[in-house]
Amino acid sequence: NAWVNTINDKHGKKVKQLIRLVKYWNIMNDGGIRSFYLELRTAEFANSETSILYRYDVKGVFAALINKSLAGMQDPQGISGLVQPCTEAVKPSALSKLNTAYSRANNALEAEKAGKVSDAFGWWDKVFNGQFPAYY
Repeated sequence: NAWVNTINDKHGKKVKQLIRLVKYWNIMNDGGIRSFYLELRTAEFANSETSILYRYDVKGVFAALINKSLAGMQDPQGISGLVQPCTEAVKPSALSKLNTAYSRANNALEAEKAGKVSDAFGWWDKVFNGQFPAYY
């Protein structure tokens, strides 16, 4: 927790909110990834960033998780040892869901860039399995 708090403080208390968004995605999509693992990997990702912008960094966390192929992660404080993301049986499904989420987040950002804010909201709604605020 101290390690995560240090990174959270470095980014103006935005990292824990980013962690909550990633965990929310996991819950809404039955991702099957352990909460503690998501917390550690999201903090690891945020630690290398210069700032946190949720719409970009949610996608960035998805990319980081995919790039690491949901490999186990050593607890940075050395307390918990190797933290596994999920069971080996769940891993293929979790990676598939991450790839889908990444693609949809990318579509949301592309729609926003094109000035199609309503479409962007629609893509974010798909990322969060119908649980994202509607665009009015």
